[in-house]
Amino acid sequence: MSLVKQSATLLADRLVFAASIFLTGLVIARCYGTEGFGLYVIASAILQTMLGTISGSAEMPFSRAYLSTDDLVRRNRLQRNVVLALSAAGLICALGLAIAGWVFSYPERLKGLGARIDAAPELSLMLWAGVVALVQTPFLPGDWRLRNNGQALAIARTRVPIIAVWFVVKALAAFNGFPLWSLFVLIGLESVILGVSLTRAADRLITAPARHGPSDAGRLAADPQGARTAASGGQVSFQEALRHGLAQLVYNAFFRLNPLILASVSSVEETARYGSAQTFIFAFDLIAVSVSAAAFPRLMRSGIRPDDCFTQLRRLGQAYALMSMGFIVFVVLFGQALLGHLYGESFRAAYPALVIFACATLFTSSALIRTLYINLCGRGELHLANNLIALAVLAPASFFLSARYGAVGAAGAMALACAVSGLASSFVMPATRGIGRVQLRSFLPRPR
Repeated sequence: MSLVKQSATLLADRLVFAASIFLTGLVIARCYGTEGFGLYVIASAILQTMLGTISGSAEMPFSRAYLSTDDLVRRNRLQRNVVLALSAAGLICALGLAIAGWVFSYPERLKGLGARIDAAPELSLMLWAGVVALVQTPFLPGDWRLRNNGQALAIARTRVPIIAVWFVVKALAAFNGFPLWSLFVLIGLESVILGVSLTRAADRLITAPARHGPSDAGRLAADPQGARTAASGGQVSFQEALRHGLAQLVYNAFFRLNPLILASVSSVEETARYGSAQTFIFAFDLIAVSVSAAAFPRLMRSGIRPDDCFTQLRRLGQAYALMSMGFIVFVVLFGQALLGHLYGESFRAAYPALVIFACATLFTSSALIRTLYINLCGRGELHLANNLIALAVLAPASFFLSARYGAVGAAGAMALACAVSGLASSFVMPATRGIGRVQLRSFLPRPR
């Protein structure tokens, strides 16, 4: 499948996935009110930090090792080892989530620590229910294997019907007054069924490894990191997985810590408004990431050294910049009306935060081409450095601005951190200054 078709298929798949996330949040806001939606945002932030860290620590090392060998036996051994590691990580995180639920079951202790999170017992039930979602961790490689083999259509055909059916199930549960924690059980069951179904699709469709072509020798000679990966016989380096895991942990802390800070220094209602604005941005990011997900395997197999991919990466950056500008215009014109009509009149106050978030997509989408470059180089420590810079800017800014300006202050802190980490930090380290210049040029029209 060509890059255009692969990207378009993944884009359609991600659009459905983004719509499901958006509509699920919308149903919760309508059925459970501002407080219920705020609790949903807080519990989701904790759960997605764990799931994102597990997935992020293994996905890129797995893909690099998987694409570096043609040997079916080695690929099967790689898959078994990664599944065992993911299972262990899922069990550890399930224990952590259970402990977090126990902590929130004692609201008087939280108030003693100065936290302002009300309805803590309800939150504890949601966290315990979220343990179900961690059952999906051993099945994560199914999606990765399909993508690495250019099977985007199989992913879409498997995922879209399941998402559609389970959204109806979640909506019926919400409209019939089921407790909010039961929706978290349904969300977890949906993710498990998706993981199992994608794994079965991968086992059925991928009967023989794809050949990389004659360009592999040139690529591996030009890319010492890739040569080391291939020499390992399709094995995931523990050091590489650790670097990606730490980077992903900080990355998830960056995006998920902000609503927790806001809830602790402001209120659940302000957290709900922040979450309604952020949902639009997550949907945008999912669309942009789908293109990068399709581009990586093709660039990896192309035989081109990472530094020779700057032209392709600039084209992607220009496409992302155009998408961001169109999104900003749309939000400015229609954002407030959409918030009021979709979430309810009380959510119109989130409009300034939504506009700030929309402007931040210029930097988050630009950072995607740097992410691609770093992944091609196999330099996970660069992700970690950039994410640490982001977190160092976000945490103090969020505590200061959220306490004074609520959701608008939290969004402003996020936008500032995205600008610093998404673009400015590219020029801090010598290894990313070249791609940083590509990021800047991607904001300019292509010369004729």
